Amino acid sequence: MVSYNGKMYDEVASGDICYLYLRDAPDLLQKYPPPGNKVLDYACGSGIRVPFWQGLGYEVEGVDIQPEMLELARKSNPLFPFRFIKSAEVAVPDNQFDLVFYCYVLRKPWVY
Repeated sequence: MVSYNGKMYDEVASGDICYLYLRDAPDLLQKYPPPGNKVLDYACGSGIRVPFWQGLGYEVEGVDIQPEMLELARKSNPLFPFRFIKSAEVAVPDNQFDLVFYCYVLRKPWVY
């Protein structure tokens, strides 16, 4: 049986390596979809990145394959939509989002 540890996920997602996307994303986003547009946080996990996107002025929706992680996301970010998806599925019509962001999708070190 696989267990998902939301606390461990948050520690990894907000740890020393998070600066890689937090450092570069704001400058890149000045050139691409401007604030006010919609971001899909694909594999949103516990929703830890939602405040980052909201702080930049984006409308955010999160999707993930793990119900346990979505439950954590909804608890910590109750005003944002989070949806369950099947693995590798993006069940939204084309052109609904201006940006799709994914991080920690291929390797999930918090699974044990």
